Amino acid sequence: MYIYWILLLAVTVTCNPFIIPLRGLETFTTYDAESGSKLYLASNDANESLKKITLVTGTVNITLDQLNDFSDTPKFIKVSDRVVLSNQNSVAVNDALTGYLYITTKQQADDPNFSVAVIKTNHTIVTTDTNSTVVILNTALISDSDEIDKPLKTSRVTDIKQSANAEFDFHWGIPANNWTKVVRNKFFENPFIAVDCYSGGKCTLYKKTIYHIEPLQINQDYWYLKSSGPLTMTIENKFVPTLNYTTTAFETTGLIVNNDVFLQHTVNFVFDPTKKGHSGLIVSTFIESDNTYLEFNLTDRNGGNTGGGMRFSNTANGIHSQVDDLVQAKLLVINSTSIHPGVFYCHAHKFYYSSGNHKIIYSNPLHNSLSPAVYTTNYSNQNYSNPLDICLLYSDGTGYSNLHYSTHSFYNNAIDARLLYCYTTNYSNFSNPLNDL
Repeated sequence: MYIYWILLLAVTVTCNPFIIPLRGLETFTTYDAESGSKLYLASNDANESLKKITLVTGTVNITLDQLNDFSDTPKFIKVSDRVVLSNQNSVAVNDALTGYLYITTKQQADDPNFSVAVIKTNHTIVTTDTNSTVVILNTALISDSDEIDKPLKTSRVTDIKQSANAEFDFHWGIPANNWTKVVRNKFFENPFIAVDCYSGGKCTLYKKTIYHIEPLQINQDYWYLKSSGPLTMTIENKFVPTLNYTTTAFETTGLIVNNDVFLQHTVNFVFDPTKKGHSGLIVSTFIESDNTYLEFNLTDRNGGNTGGGMRFSNTANGIHSQVDDLVQAKLLVINSTSIHPGVFYCHAHKFYYSSGNHKIIYSNPLHNSLSPAVYTTNYSNQNYSNPLDICLLYSDGTGYSNLHYSTHSFYNNAIDARLLYCYTTNYSNFSNPLNDL
């Protein structure tokens, strides 16, 4: 006779956080999830439709209307290792649903500094602790307007107030398992890194905080923010057209986000002829269609290019691509060859430039013989005609460790600019720093 000893091991499964759209939900669907994670509903769908979707996890058996409310603190349930959804809606009703479920990781669920906000009307965000994360779940836009570029879901962010030492940034998507270390998906940050490669024969990088922030229209289904200190803001389910926008202060920063239909955008900056100004853009693009181009141009009061301009296509996208110039911008104009160019994020800033009003991080002389150890660029397929200095900053994990620049050229309309690519891992591991920010 043989005796078999069977050892049962408790296995902890760590799953990535994920989204479950309600539209197109099958009659019966099972999802693996991490035990102890939290599940949230973001929906403006009718309760009659949500009542016909049943959720089972562990001992919990509810219909989705029981998670649907307008509280500032959204309802959630703790998840076991499996989520089962059954849907009794008709095909027509099912195809019209706009809501979704969001499931965190257990680590995120247990983190007291990690929170979730479901934006149905308006919501006040308050962070008081260091290293806070707030996930913003948008619901279908409540609007009777007929603008062609009106998004399905959006956040309008206003009244941002940050403490003197607080830093914050916005990220697209939902927080991953290692969300505290992820920086590639930033689309807005304050303070931000600016660069001056025009003064004194050297490139100087500095950290700049702008406390006057224009209203931000974030046309995404969901996104999240991270803050290092006290921060408050108001987020609304509201869309305000900004095709021709005028800023409300000379020293200011703002954001343009596109997720679907795009029409030309123009930003009119407050101009002060008595001051020296710094203008810049930080842009990320996700263009997929062939023969589609996106162009971002900063122009001065005479209508000429300030030196701040970038152009992208499906073969030349950019992540956190930055251009800076010590010239006051009068206008920012964003154009595309397509009404559906894809997703992009454009963080624009303008401020007074003078010594002492910013924190210098790094300064390095320009030497024409210096070039990066590894450098290829997504602009290599463009028809270059005008040279410029490109500044590349990299970190070895302990801080900003070196600054390289290369004399290169831009694209065929010959806009002279200074580009800064910042990223947080040693770029010697990569062949294309533009893709590893």
